[in-house]
Amino acid sequence: MKRMVLIPLCVFCLSITIDVRANEIGVLIEQLHESKDIYERRRAAVRLGEIDAHPRELRIQIASALLAVALDKDESVQYYAENALKQVRLPAEDALNLWVNYPYTALGDWIGETAAIPLLCELLNKPENLPNRSDPLLRYHTARQFIHLGSVMPDIAVPALIKALRNPDFGRVPGNDYSRDFPPQVAFALAAIGEPAIPDLLNLLREESVCYWASTALSVMNPPPPETIVPELLDILAHGPQHSQFAVLDVLERIGEPAKDAVPLLIDALSDNSLAHSEVARALGAMGDAAEAAVPALIELLEAPFPDASKQEAALTRASVIDALGEIGPAAQVALPKIRRALNDEDLAVPIAAARALRRLKAPLSASQLKTLFWDADWLLPYQVLQELGKLPPPFDDAISVLLEIRMGNAPLILAEIGQPAVPALLNALTSPNPDVRRTGARALANIEELPKQALDTLIEAMHDDVAIARSAVRGLAQKDSEQALNAVFALLSHKQKEVRLAGVNALARLETPPQRAVEPLMAVLGDAHQPVHYWAVITLRKIGIPEALQAVDRVELGLKR
Repeated sequence: MKRMVLIPLCVFCLSITIDVRANEIGVLIEQLHESKDIYERRRAAVRLGEIDAHPRELRIQIASALLAVALDKDESVQYYAENALKQVRLPAEDALNLWVNYPYTALGDWIGETAAIPLLCELLNKPENLPNRSDPLLRYHTARQFIHLGSVMPDIAVPALIKALRNPDFGRVPGNDYSRDFPPQVAFALAAIGEPAIPDLLNLLREESVCYWASTALSVMNPPPPETIVPELLDILAHGPQHSQFAVLDVLERIGEPAKDAVPLLIDALSDNSLAHSEVARALGAMGDAAEAAVPALIELLEAPFPDASKQEAALTRASVIDALGEIGPAAQVALPKIRRALNDEDLAVPIAAARALRRLKAPLSASQLKTLFWDADWLLPYQVLQELGKLPPPFDDAISVLLEIRMGNAPLILAEIGQPAVPALLNALTSPNPDVRRTGARALANIEELPKQALDTLIEAMHDDVAIARSAVRGLAQKDSEQALNAVFALLSHKQKEVRLAGVNALARLETPPQRAVEPLMAVLGDAHQPVHYWAVITLRKIGIPEALQAVDRVELGLKR
């Protein structure tokens, strides 16, 4: 009799518990989505992840609410929602049914990689069997998931991706950007998987509809495809259809010197008008001095009239040939007179290639010639030509004076490449009345790898007196493995100018591994009145990742009492 009474009582208590839990969840979801208080929204996300909800419908409700803020305009809410989502346990199918509505989130981070991959493979190739899953946007995001997940289970992922790439109905919805961008994402996913995908990609090189994407996957693969595939590539280059030959050229360029057995075929291809000469030249250049036998043919091509090519195509070919000659090295020095003449070419790409090749062949122009080229030309000299100024032998005065005066973002990095011989001129630049010159000099000094201590002292002293110098130098100083340099960066975090504080914390945030000794000065600017300073301090402390840093961030971000 007692047992009969207890059973209904337990059911009644359980129902009350479920109702109370459901009410709590409803309140938290409302706070997460509707509250004007950012601290309340963050705390609601954290609490939703902590609830061990039953039944299953409540867990689905929680997961759906957290997914809905995956693209919230406040990144801190995103952060806490994503962490909370990882604590919500759902069957894989339930998780997928929710994920399809928010496919820009990382499914593998939520339900685990091994559980996600089979579901994504099914979703990728059988959208008609699953409700609301035939949209090109969903296929696009599904393919993107494999960029991060595919290498975990390549035996399952590769066949699914290959099948999707071959499907004529995918990537062909007129006017739909996501449909158009679907094949590249599949190619990038196969490249990320790497060597396990190579046999299938070699087969795809022979298929006209997909050979371009196969070559894309092989060309962006890191590390490059192994030289063991070169014989098969040569067979395609010699006997394959034209579309496959074009695709092979990109892959040979990516492999580089290990593909040197292709040089004779590539030399023959330089006289074959059915192939793009620019692509053949790039493939030869990638092989370096192993392609020196191609120098006479490349020189001949440099002077060819190209009667059937457009003006742009002809210029592209000249630039590619010049680049190839520069990369081949000493054997190409016989082409120096023709390369120098190319500096006067009317198409911008050709002089850029010529300046680059002259440096590689150790025959740069003089500083005065380069200055004349810069000031007299009717086009702005880009990085590759400016770089030539930084490669001149001492004295550097002319080169440095030109670079300091050129208002171009890359000039400080070129000056830093010159190194210590440029230090005296750069220290003088710190006292220039021209703020652009001061900024350029400061940034260059900060980026010199082994800056003498006296020069570093001078730079740090100038940072305290000149906001422009401080903002320009701080990123370079943050990258130095020097206690003195880092202390100078930490000191800027308490600067009275908000722009300087922001530059300091942003420089630390950009480091791949910020130093743990940055925790204390960063904690001091949590809650800074200038919100971007606080934001980057949070990012950096999370990146450092030690418990002390994370706890400090949570206290401020969640509005908890200390």
